[in-house]
Amino acid sequence: RLDAADQPLGRTPLHAAAMAGAADALSALLGHARDRGAALDGLDAGVGLAPLHYAAIFQREHAAQLLLRHGAQPDCADRPRGCTALHYAVANGQQTLVAALRRAGGPPDHAAWLGNGRGRTPLHVAVLAPERATLTSLMHAAAAGGADALDRCLAAQDADGRTPLHLAALYDDLDILELVLAV
Repeated sequence: RLDAADQPLGRTPLHAAAMAGAADALSALLGHARDRGAALDGLDAGVGLAPLHYAAIFQREHAAQLLLRHGAQPDCADRPRGCTALHYAVANGQQTLVAALRRAGGPPDHAAWLGNGRGRTPLHVAVLAPERATLTSLMHAAAAGGADALDRCLAAQDADGRTPLHLAALYDDLDILELVLAV
């Protein structure tokens, strides 16, 4: 059964294959998922993550790409923090996966770009992440959505009322400040 859950975390075979990056196993499971009613975006019972979250967290890019091609929703939020796979991919500096999730998730005002449980958007996360290229690509993607989309992304406030620019200033990171101000 594709929906059989392990103990104690309640992960299905889809979760396990995505987490392990077992591309052949994941591909085979995905081939049967729709016919057998398996939930591609089902959150495990223990941690509250979907297979796509596991693929992003464990940097299993090929597994994430497979899940997206088979209809996994990039705007699916996890239970503990309200993060999407885009939040995790940004935090891990996975530029190729970030680009794939952006394409699958739509424009910067789409749900995949929304804030997590603390109100932090992927752009907030990018400001705090060590990978500068990911921030640059998100800034350009937001700008490509037009001035209004860019303004919304830059004006988004987390639970503490901080915008991405606040976070860059708070951590005294001139490189990040210049990147955010340059677009």
